[in-house]
Amino acid sequence: MGKINKKRHTIISDKLFKMAEALILEGDESGDYIIQSTGNFIMLLSGIMGNARDMKTVSDLLAMFSAKKVLDDQMMSSVGSSDLEDIFKQMRDSLENEQDDEYYDDDDEDYDDDNEDDDPNGWM
Repeated sequence: MGKINKKRHTIISDKLFKMAEALILEGDESGDYIIQSTGNFIMLLSGIMGNARDMKTVSDLLAMFSAKKVLDDQMMSSVGSSDLEDIFKQMRDSLENEQDDEYYDDDDEDYDDDNEDDDPNGWM
């Protein structure tokens, strides 16, 4: 895996935050729960981008949710069980082969060590 670019993560986090704010406001004003919830999810991602372990945890949870959806859909579709087993084997192999020690080696230290003006909580 490549080197973590913390400055780029900060830029993306800020953009996600602004997008989330706009969606939450739009959803609130229109009474659209889906738009508002989408904003909430994006806000969560914006907030955890500074912590690789949190990102990994959320990513794993989303993968499990996706796997459940696949299983639910499998019961209603014609996908063969051997095809589904192959998909899950690939997912398992991918998780087993991760070299996460290199990528997820943060110890909840400052978000960006290169910039002394950064908030120690990693927000900006």
